[in-house]
Amino acid sequence: MADRHLPYDNEICTKLINATAYNLKKFRLERGWTQMRLADRVSKFLGQRYSYQQIQKYEATNQNQNKIPGIVLYAFAKLFHKPVDAFFISKDEFESNIIFSGELKPTEEKVDG
Repeated sequence: MADRHLPYDNEICTKLINATAYNLKKFRLERGWTQMRLADRVSKFLGQRYSYQQIQKYEATNQNQNKIPGIVLYAFAKLFHKPVDAFFISKDEFESNIIFSGELKPTEEKVDG
């Protein structure tokens, strides 16, 4: 049986792909970098040419085919001084404080015992 990529068309994969795209753009804007500047930095880091158009594709949240390769995600994490898992926190999780910095944040529920 030949190896084939399985489609990333389930809800969990879609959320993770969209979270990485959203967070990439968020981290880039926090630094005040243009897509061109990020492309230049990742090109130097990996020793391979990346264009600002590729950064645009990685930041697109509406298409499942624009997944960030692992080695490129690692380069982004190093360039932004972020842990890799910071890219996988969704906007909703971040805003609702369900997950904070990659760790579950405890709820303030009382347990009757």
